[in-house]
Amino acid sequence: MQEGVISLMQMAKTVSAANRLREKDIPFIVVLANPSTGQAYASFANLADVILAEPGSLMGLSPLRTLRNVSNTKVPFSAHTAEAHLKNGLIDNIVDRENLQPRIASLLNVLTNQKHTNKDIKRTIKLTEPSPTNESSSDPIATARHPERPTSLYYMRSMLKPFIELHGDLLNSDCRSVVGGVGCLHGKPVAIIGQQRGPEMGQSAHHIYPDGLRKAQRIIKLATKFSLPLVTLIDTQGADPGIQSEEQGIGNAIAGTLALMAEVPIPIVSAIIGESGSEGALALGISDRILMQEYAIYSPVSVSSITSTKRPTTSEILQKTPEDFMLTSSECSLLGLVDNVVSEPEGGSHHDPLNASDALKIHIMKGLLDIEKLSSSKLLRERYRKYRKMGEMSTYAQDAVNSEIQLLMNLANGKRSTPDNLSVLANIANEYPKLLPTPNHNGELAEGT
Repeated sequence: MQEGVISLMQMAKTVSAANRLREKDIPFIVVLANPSTGQAYASFANLADVILAEPGSLMGLSPLRTLRNVSNTKVPFSAHTAEAHLKNGLIDNIVDRENLQPRIASLLNVLTNQKHTNKDIKRTIKLTEPSPTNESSSDPIATARHPERPTSLYYMRSMLKPFIELHGDLLNSDCRSVVGGVGCLHGKPVAIIGQQRGPEMGQSAHHIYPDGLRKAQRIIKLATKFSLPLVTLIDTQGADPGIQSEEQGIGNAIAGTLALMAEVPIPIVSAIIGESGSEGALALGISDRILMQEYAIYSPVSVSSITSTKRPTTSEILQKTPEDFMLTSSECSLLGLVDNVVSEPEGGSHHDPLNASDALKIHIMKGLLDIEKLSSSKLLRERYRKYRKMGEMSTYAQDAVNSEIQLLMNLANGKRSTPDNLSVLANIANEYPKLLPTPNHNGELAEGT
């Protein structure tokens, strides 16, 4: 049956109405029942902030019979269903009809950013919370990579009540390297994004992928639209180095996410909960307050970059291992890369995940309380200054700059291959991985450094 041209024009009418709704920052939630196809599916239904579906619902632009007629291969039994759409990142969740009312109510409560009091939050963060011990783990890298170390999803589910996960980039993928959603942090509506590792990713290395970052961008924009504070949890070895990620635009995805994080006028608190590897980690690390768990580690380059690239200078550089490039939480604090170090249970968070989650939750709430009182313009100015000046006042950075200036002056004077130049290069190479000496048990630098 053909509905006719007047019926077709209803697509434009409903889309225009949806646009007006978006301009007023009113939450728009769609529930796709059985069936949801054709003009409604290809217009206002796919413009919603959150898209839910009932189990087994038939959905898509074309009728299933048309798909079977034009397909060169047999159409899978599950094609054109809610389950297939969820797998491909085209909807947010599948919800049984009896659970729709509480789920929608929770979403509306978060997205409308219901007024809450900070009184209980302030009382909570005054609870006694142990300070970091400044004692390094016997093997900090093994601790940060421990298979039972709490993941982003664990923290989301334990800290947020309720936590509503949002799936997919609404384009073609629900990449599990990045997870996120919305919820209430001690009654405070927030959006949250985390880099996910572990068995769910089906691999030992945990990298992030372009479609995962595009999912993150979608949640960042959702948080901005409804003025929700944003929390990001960082735990990745870096961006995926494979050819497929390159062809899918991993560089573009990182750049776009960085730019978005730098310019959104909402409070942002980031927490490094495991590994923080290079560009992939920084993509979600531009924030107003940066936290780092006690046994987490930070690396300026990904492990794959270190192990696969030959260093063309001295033998000292060739002997560097990935561990030589990694900074502990105390070192990052001394360099000014993080604002606060979050204590962990003795031996690491995997020994007591619930206590680790409580400590992280308190620090996140404190960070949000510190910055949410700032106006949007001042928040953006301070965020800009934070990263514009990062490292400028570090004596270690100044020493490195002085060494490079000395090298350039030697080259300008015609001294191209001299012992002095080689000495400067070796000095830079040896000092670059760790731009500071190891602190003593009090967290202080040794004399003369």
